[in-house]
Amino acid sequence: MPTPEEPDPDQTLFFKRRKQKVNFLPLIVICALVLGSGALVVWAVNQTGRNSVDNLARKPTPDPSGGRPMIPTNDPRATANPVLPTPAASPGVTNSPARNASTPPSPSPTATSSAPAADAPINLNLSDPDNAEVRTEVLRRIDVMPNVTAANKDKLYASVDHAQRMGRVLTVQFEKGDAVVRATEIERIKQGLNTAQVKQLIDDPTVVFVILGYADQKGNAKVNADISQSRATSVLNALREKCGFLNVMHAVAMGGSTMFSDKQAEKNRVVEIWAVVP
Repeated sequence: MPTPEEPDPDQTLFFKRRKQKVNFLPLIVICALVLGSGALVVWAVNQTGRNSVDNLARKPTPDPSGGRPMIPTNDPRATANPVLPTPAASPGVTNSPARNASTPPSPSPTATSSAPAADAPINLNLSDPDNAEVRTEVLRRIDVMPNVTAANKDKLYASVDHAQRMGRVLTVQFEKGDAVVRATEIERIKQGLNTAQVKQLIDDPTVVFVILGYADQKGNAKVNADISQSRATSVLNALREKCGFLNVMHAVAMGGSTMFSDKQAEKNRVVEIWAVVP
């Protein structure tokens, strides 16, 4: 028999609980239901969000302005950054980025340029206003050519007056007050004479070349006429002595001129070589 001070182990609450059988099945079922409900709620929320995104992607957002401009047309901001219209594609042309890339504008030719490019075709068309004007001026200047007999003047006048074609072949530049052809200009003349178009003219024995000397209009008109004659004669001699040019040539003084520029006097200090084709 146990003593009264010692409790019976079988009678204590601890051992009573140990002997009592506990059923955990209801607790497990409740936890499963709770977890399953939570997962179902999460799935429903995800589906709702996905449907909303799909609807936004499929349906265009209506224009809140109803097609009206957001900024009044008289507002300075309306013209500060205008919207550029998109160019319409041409039929059969693909609007690729390379095709639509902006092309820098080509530089415009200088209005006072007096010499054609080396590879540019020589304009011998007398219907051209510039060519016709030069022919008229040459005819006017022939009568006052110094050191030329009347017979030679008549021949030159007839050649220019009855020409079927006439045009500028080369241009030679001069410094202020200078009437001697520089070495660099002689080299340019030689290069110009070697082009196919000029060679074709040189090979025709009926083509006559007139060497037109010019000066600016500063100073005395008589002095300008004299220096223009000296320049033309200098080029003629350079063609014969330095370039082996054997064709018929005539040096004509055109005097002071603003034909090439009325603002830049140096552009008028030139000599032009013109071909007269019968």
